[in-house]
Amino acid sequence: MGAAEFVDDDDVAVVVVVLPPEEEDFKEKRGKEDPPPPREKRVKGPPRRRAGEEQIFLVLPQGGGYWLGVRLPARSAEEPDPIPAVLLIHSSSVYANSLLYDWLLWLAIPLGVLFVSALFWMPFVRGLTNSVAQMSRVTGRIALGEFDARVEDDRSDELGRLGAEINDLASRLSSFVKNQKRFLGDIAHELSAPLARIQFALGILEQRADQSSEKQVGTLREEIQEMSVLVNELLSFSKAGMDPGGVSLVPLTLSSIVERAVGREGGHGPMIDVAMDPKLVVLANEAYLLRAISNLLRNAIRYAGDAGPIQVSARKEKDLVEITVADSGPGVAEEALDQLFVPFYRPESSRNRDSGGAGLGLAIVRSCVEACKGTVVCRNRKPAGLEVIIRLGAA
Repeated sequence: MGAAEFVDDDDVAVVVVVLPPEEEDFKEKRGKEDPPPPREKRVKGPPRRRAGEEQIFLVLPQGGGYWLGVRLPARSAEEPDPIPAVLLIHSSSVYANSLLYDWLLWLAIPLGVLFVSALFWMPFVRGLTNSVAQMSRVTGRIALGEFDARVEDDRSDELGRLGAEINDLASRLSSFVKNQKRFLGDIAHELSAPLARIQFALGILEQRADQSSEKQVGTLREEIQEMSVLVNELLSFSKAGMDPGGVSLVPLTLSSIVERAVGREGGHGPMIDVAMDPKLVVLANEAYLLRAISNLLRNAIRYAGDAGPIQVSARKEKDLVEITVADSGPGVAEEALDQLFVPFYRPESSRNRDSGGAGLGLAIVRSCVEACKGTVVCRNRKPAGLEVIIRLGAA
């Protein structure tokens, strides 16, 4: 065996073993042989493996490590011809060095796969998320009563069919609500004529009644008056919700509308504090806005008039004007807040003149506000009270 060179560290040992033939035999054999043929011109690049240049990989038992051997030609300054040699590499672990295991290569492969997948899947995922977000927005608007909201159903997959179903649902709900309001309006209209005849007959009866029947006639008049108010509320509710798109909206000075509502509903009741900029102008229908604010004041006086003053305020926020009617009463249970604007709903189980009306006051408020292209919400105050907020477009 010839000379050997070592390169050693903690984990890897590299050994080059040169195996030249005996020097005399080598010279004698070289003298008897023909002169070697001229060497071919080498081409740059990795060396080609010749016959006999096998690779060796050994795993030693009992933690002896790993040996990797590769045959390769060795050259020296004294001998121009290549001399057979073996490159031996010993490592205590395959993963301890980059000669046997390259972490960067194995890390680059999954990263490359993820990058290519992202390029192909990102447009698809983005389209899905945009469609789902749009459906979420539209269904939220439908839940608030905006039945004209629609989803773009230009997709041909399951999401496209779901969008078409949402649009169909909105159309059916819009038709159902309009038919319901039309039905209530027709009933109220048909009841108006008999009520008018009953009131006329009651006036004649009052003129002919004696003192013993005056109390019964007075009670009858109160009942007929309550029925007349209910019919008028049904007509107002139906009229406000039948064709909100055909309502003409004009710039209105908000302070003047509020003063008219306070003068109509305030009277000798609790004090009503008004705090707003007299220059605020909203885009609304005068009759509907006046009816909405009047109903809110009447509702606050009826349920919280004894608890303190009623506050009416307004402020401008970007392109909207917020009108707030707040009281200091007992408020409403949290689970009932979303139901206050539903027709004929009342938190109390009983319905009579002492505890309230028929449950159409706030429903009329919502119909009037929506006819003015606005929104209305309510919430409890801290520590006590209820506030109703109307949002309308600023003129």
